[in-house]
Amino acid sequence: MDGPLCIRYADYDHETDYYEFELKVLVRTGPGTFTYESLWTWEWEDDFETYVTEGVEGYDIGTDGVAEFVVGNCNYDPTDFQLPPWMYLPTEITMEIHSLGYPETGPFAGFYWKWRMTYAEPFNGDYYDIPYNTYVGAWCGDHNSTIQGGTHALTQVFCTLDDPADIPATGITFDQDKLDQLNYLFNNTRQNGNIDIMLPLDALKGENVQKAIWGVLHATSNSMPWGWTSNPGTSNPFFPAYNMSYMALQHGIGYTVFPGGFIGIGFISPNNLGDNDFAQLILILVDP
Repeated sequence: MDGPLCIRYADYDHETDYYEFELKVLVRTGPGTFTYESLWTWEWEDDFETYVTEGVEGYDIGTDGVAEFVVGNCNYDPTDFQLPPWMYLPTEITMEIHSLGYPETGPFAGFYWKWRMTYAEPFNGDYYDIPYNTYVGAWCGDHNSTIQGGTHALTQVFCTLDDPADIPATGITFDQDKLDQLNYLFNNTRQNGNIDIMLPLDALKGENVQKAIWGVLHATSNSMPWGWTSNPGTSNPFFPAYNMSYMALQHGIGYTVFPGGFIGIGFISPNNLGDNDFAQLILILVDP
């Protein structure tokens, strides 16, 4: 087995030296196509492990002196650098959505929307990490915006593992805490709401999941989910929604999606906005 890749770099005496190393990994970028994509950049001055600048300490690579990294979340033990999974996603799509309103039974029981992608840019058919030309259940991301059912072109795509700075503008303000809380919500519905989000739902369970998503995304603090002013009590039919969103707000910051977990794929449609000044957000869940 080969040893780690060693990189030598100059360190001048009596000078402050600045360094930037860019990590590129060979990943799939098309049907049968693999290219090197930039997944991470290390920046430091003088000493990789001990430098301190603007209150930020150096990189901790443990006692072995090797900077280990994992792309994705298929590792049991912690690593020095846990990088987001490489998601092969289109930049823009044409999507088709149909309003459901939490049907009680059927293949889309409990979902708010029925969604499918009918075209992707760049066009690579069904090689993407989201379903192509296949209907799946979807959730509404923005309670305060409206969108009509039907076909929507020029819809932008992001995932909840993205850098918040790369997420297109919408009615929701995404920062890292909000994305972490949303991922926590998706992966802890069973523990906090007694609802398995990936099993067939009934109408009440589906509406609880939808209200929990709104409760996290529209929350203005980490102390109370949006839509609530206090704990409604376990006898309230929407207590699961309150508890799922409350626990996500309380415990989701810094959450890491574990192997086999789920993330959200967001679709931001810039058209059919009616009287609103921002785009509507649609969400589906995938295993990265």
